[in-house]
Amino acid sequence: MNQLFGKQTVFRRRFAEDSFLCGVICGSSLRRALKSLPVLHSVTIRTWKRVVHGLSWDTVKMISSLPHVREVSIIGLLLCPSMLSGDDYRCDSFSSLTSFHYEVPSHRFTSIGTRQTYPFPSEEEALRLVLDRLHSSLEKLVLSSEPAPMLTMSEWQWPHLRELRLCGEWNPNPPVSYLSLLAAMPNLRVLILELVLVTGELDHTHPLWPPGLDMSFPLPYLSRLSVSHPHAKDELYSRLPPSVQELSLCCYPHKSEKAWIGIQPIYTVQAYEYPLLTSTDLRGLLETCHLPCLTRLDIEYQADGLELDLLRSIAVLFPRLSWLQVHRYRLREVSEVSYAQLDCPSTSYSRLRIPE
Repeated sequence: MNQLFGKQTVFRRRFAEDSFLCGVICGSSLRRALKSLPVLHSVTIRTWKRVVHGLSWDTVKMISSLPHVREVSIIGLLLCPSMLSGDDYRCDSFSSLTSFHYEVPSHRFTSIGTRQTYPFPSEEEALRLVLDRLHSSLEKLVLSSEPAPMLTMSEWQWPHLRELRLCGEWNPNPPVSYLSLLAAMPNLRVLILELVLVTGELDHTHPLWPPGLDMSFPLPYLSRLSVSHPHAKDELYSRLPPSVQELSLCCYPHKSEKAWIGIQPIYTVQAYEYPLLTSTDLRGLLETCHLPCLTRLDIEYQADGLELDLLRSIAVLFPRLSWLQVHRYRLREVSEVSYAQLDCPSTSYSRLRIPE
């Protein structure tokens, strides 16, 4: 009970009947609140709690179908974690949305024994229905990789999609290749693959471009590419279009974050792998690129005896570079590189970061 303007007002907590569903964010109360804000164009629902908990299908439908809302982000909460009957999975058009963000950290399920059974069938079905209504209108899409219906997504057309970010875990056997998925999104400008390698399940990545595959790059307008844990022999980089202006080839998370992650409670995180390229391997990869418009480069590598050759080659390969961020890790037997030795008079960096 609370005193409000001299009157006693009673506030009662509301709980969901289903322990997997949020009882605070329910369809009717949230609908009234959102309808009272007619100029609202973006809705974000986020939680930092690491529990299996989520939104009902009615709530998801209501948020996504509001005519004045253009951007919806659901972070940390599951889409429809409880199974519904077939008749309940119905929704109107979500064509007003241009941005959809659905992200559930994969490590959150470890402590409660759901890792081997995740994703939940109801979550996958709800996500498939939402994307089925959105694929023709979306301009930006952020998805967790585990529940993403990649096979179905590759069969849809995404005429307006400009940005795609996939987060979660690398899948050694995805239902469809990443290239097949990207072929359905020819107008992408930004592609970000922030995928982790979980210890005991995968300790290295596979090339995104299958060796020997003869086809043109499916994203002719790409301007920004970020790939976690790049493969040294991946032919993808030799086929990138000259329109690419930003390139990131780093671990995710960065290896420098390993010590911090390791001290977190065991029920909140997984142990990750960090398969670093050597500076020699990274130089070989970058030399396959033809990116005359590249202005920003982020790299992460294990220094070896030819590190100086890598840094010198960057200045030659990418003369328009104005931002270089280097995450480097030294072996004991490798002597320290003096950056004063870099003779690159033709290149002027406006931003050079070398965190160790």
